[in-house]
Amino acid sequence: MNFKGYIGYIFLLTFTYIVIYFIYIRNEEDGIQKPNAYAKILNKQVTVDNVSKVSSIQQNKTKLTKYILYWTKMFGREDFYYGLGYEPFQKCEYKNCFTTSNKNYMDIRNYNAIMFHGPLYDFKKNGKPSARSDHQRYVFANLESPGNFNKNLNYANGFYNWTMTYRMDSDIPNPYGFYVKSKINYTAPSRDQLKSKKSLIAWFVSHCKASSKRAELVKSIMQYTPVDIYGHCGTLNCSRKNGHCYTLLENNYKFYLSFENSYCKDYVTEKFFNIHNISVVPVVYGRANYKEIAPPHSFINIEDFSSVKELFLGIKFAFMMANRKDVWKITPRSLTRPSDFKVRRLM
Repeated sequence: MNFKGYIGYIFLLTFTYIVIYFIYIRNEEDGIQKPNAYAKILNKQVTVDNVSKVSSIQQNKTKLTKYILYWTKMFGREDFYYGLGYEPFQKCEYKNCFTTSNKNYMDIRNYNAIMFHGPLYDFKKNGKPSARSDHQRYVFANLESPGNFNKNLNYANGFYNWTMTYRMDSDIPNPYGFYVKSKINYTAPSRDQLKSKKSLIAWFVSHCKASSKRAELVKSIMQYTPVDIYGHCGTLNCSRKNGHCYTLLENNYKFYLSFENSYCKDYVTEKFFNIHNISVVPVVYGRANYKEIAPPHSFINIEDFSSVKELFLGIKFAFMMANRKDVWKITPRSLTRPSDFKVRRLM
C-alpha cells in the first residue's frame, strides 16, 4: 500500500469513527435506546407481567369489602329493614358489602358509606360523625312522602352526597316494590269464581285524614256504590295477622281501593304491590306513572276518568269483562327493596 492509499484508509476509518460517535451522543441526549432482539422479547414479557399485575389488583379491588354504617334507625329498626352484615347482599350482583349499626365497629373514617334516615335525623339528637373522609358517601334515606314528613331540610344542605328514596330520580331509587315476570302460569278466575265474590269494593285504611283527600274521594264513590271500609276509618275490622285481610279480599271482593295518603310524584306504597298477589283488581289514586311500574290491565286508574260516575261505570264494565284473560289482571311476582345492589354499584 502506497502512502496516499494509507492516508485514505486512515481518513475513512477516522470519519467512520466520528460518525458513529456523534450518532451515539445524539441517541444518549434524546434518551433513545435501541434494544437488541433479546431486549425486545424481554420488554414484551415485562408488559405482559404488568398487565397481569394490574388485572390482579383490579380483581382484588372488587373483592375488597365495602363497609356501610347505619348511623340512625329506620322507624325503630337498626337494620334499616335491609339486614346486617353480609346477609342483605347474598342475592345481589355484588356480595362484598357489610352493614352494621355499631358505630364502634371500626374507625368512623374507614366506612365507605354512612346512611341516615333523613326526615327523622336530628343533628343535635343523633349527633354527627366525629370525622369524615373524602371517599365517604353520606346517604339520605327516606321512604315517606313530604305529605307525611313536611320538614324543612335546608339545615342539611351540603351534608349528603346521595339520596335513596321512593322517587325514581333519586341517586339510588328505592320504591316500595317492583315486578318481575312470574315463572308460574297464571289462570284468570272463571266467571263462577267471580260470581262467588259477593261484594264489589273494599278499602283498608288506618289514617282517616290524609293530604291526598282520599277520604273525600271515597265518599263520592259511595254515592254510586257501597264501599266496605276496614280499619279505624270504617265500621269493619280484620286481623292483619297471618294475611287474614288479604284472604278476606280474595274470597269476597272484586276491587280494592289503593288510594295513597299523599299525592306525590312516584309515591306508591306496599299496599298496591301486595294486592297484585291476589285475584283483586286495585283502583289506584296517586301521582305515579302506574303504566311504567305495573303490568298492563292490572289496575284501574282513577285519573283515566273524567268523573266519579264515569269511574263507577268503568268498574262495572271491568267486572263484566273480568273473565277475559286480556282484560283481567296479570298476576306477576311482586318484590320489594330492589336497590340493595345499587348502593354497591355506586361505591
